[in-house]
Amino acid sequence: MCKILLISIFIVFNCHFSKGQINVSTTSIAGFKLMSLPRVNVPVGAAWNDVTGPVGLGASQQQIIVTKSFDNLNYLSSDTNSTKLQLGVLSFLKSGGYFKSLSTQSLDLVSLSIVGFNDVNILKNNVGNSIIYDALKVNKIKLTIKKANLNNAKAELSKLFTKVDIEGEFDKGNEKEIVVGGIDLFIGYRLFKIKKAKEKVEKLKFHLEHQPTRDGSIILSSNYEAETKKTIVNVCPCNILKCMSDRRKNGDESKAYQLFNSCGFECGWDFNVITKDILNANGVPEEYHFIAKAGTLLKNKYFSLYYKPTSNGLEAAFLNIQQLAYTPVAGMAALSTGKSEAKANVTTINFSFEQLSYAQNIY
Repeated sequence: MCKILLISIFIVFNCHFSKGQINVSTTSIAGFKLMSLPRVNVPVGAAWNDVTGPVGLGASQQQIIVTKSFDNLNYLSSDTNSTKLQLGVLSFLKSGGYFKSLSTQSLDLVSLSIVGFNDVNILKNNVGNSIIYDALKVNKIKLTIKKANLNNAKAELSKLFTKVDIEGEFDKGNEKEIVVGGIDLFIGYRLFKIKKAKEKVEKLKFHLEHQPTRDGSIILSSNYEAETKKTIVNVCPCNILKCMSDRRKNGDESKAYQLFNSCGFECGWDFNVITKDILNANGVPEEYHFIAKAGTLLKNKYFSLYYKPTSNGLEAAFLNIQQLAYTPVAGMAALSTGKSEAKANVTTINFSFEQLSYAQNIY
């Protein structure tokens, strides 16, 4: 069985780093296209076609993050925008035939958020393309309606939104003010064209780590290390070898290659990356841990290390494994280190963002 480890690609974030999105403006919704009719879904991270709009599904739910939240429309640049958004949400409520009888109601947007994505591979895969970089979403609204229409309003809201939640009800004479959560309605989006400003590739040359003892002797291991000016990369099939040992003890007589492959896909190769110039809050070089599940051969794997904002975009670093191979030998494993057999590097890419205009109202 595999030893359970914390498996994660850590994202660096402190006062110098962003967990997901770069702040491209001091104004929260600068550059957003505000939609006259909101939508229940905007595929953040999707490529953008100037004729047809978004292409593909965009980022997965696991990649979507909230980059900013605010409780009112004070961040909007004008009262005109505020009114436009409120009327847009009201139009959405009436677009399906709901709320047409509630002509006296008023509406306020009381909780909004900006959502983006936390996977820089989306940027890497869209160099030269335009994407929906982030989107503006309404989370909560406040409705003022006649008391006689309250039950009707609640029923219609439940038909429109799957997670609707009436968070509060307040009397206002012959009217009722209700706070409605669970709206999750998209009211704007922002487009950027992704450009690759420059790329730096540092090749990795792995060597076996020797562990000296007090008497001067050397203990060989299956741990290998490669070092560049900015990073130290360690790789070890530690959990694979333990898995193989456990199976041998339980009577498994499979050949070593078969056992390594089987345990490799179950437990994976252990990687540890130290960035010398990226420090955590304690002033210690940041470490990134992850596991790559594979047999004796690991090919064509990209792992995101860190990303940080620059003046006009984002700097991102990746561990790029083109090919690495282990050979199981007498309870241990040897990594092939020849130039033709071991191909890996740390790649740093500087992306620049070009904000797009919205000449066509196609979305």
